[in-house]
Amino acid sequence: MKKRIFIGLSIVLLILIHVTNVVFFSEKQLEISEMVPSRQSTIFVDDYLFYDHIKIYNPNKKSVYIGEYGISNSIDEPFKYKIMSGLWLGANEYFIIYFSSEYTGENWTVAKFDISEEQYIYLTNSEGKLISKIEVIK
Repeated sequence: MKKRIFIGLSIVLLILIHVTNVVFFSEKQLEISEMVPSRQSTIFVDDYLFYDHIKIYNPNKKSVYIGEYGISNSIDEPFKYKIMSGLWLGANEYFIIYFSSEYTGENWTVAKFDISEEQYIYLTNSEGKLISKIEVIK
């Protein structure tokens, strides 16, 4: 009888440990926290022009590797823009991506395609799995 109680309590304890780890220590998904149209933007790129942009936010308590994540306005083509290899996003920090098909500079934070109303912007991980999306507001 004591052995059954011990085994039962051990199983309950293991389940509690697992649930606690899942609830309190699991990583949260990155999110596209904001879509800013160029007319509302206060941030300019190296050519001193304002562009539509999004902010990718890391809600975790530790850095997350985002190198080779994809940004797109088409769910069928998730890597229209690929985030530079080697890039980490710090805990509770955000990263800005600008949009312009006319941009001719070498700034690697500019996705060289335009976005329009009635679209979504998609963030996918390096395998193409959807992480976050946001509706375009112009």
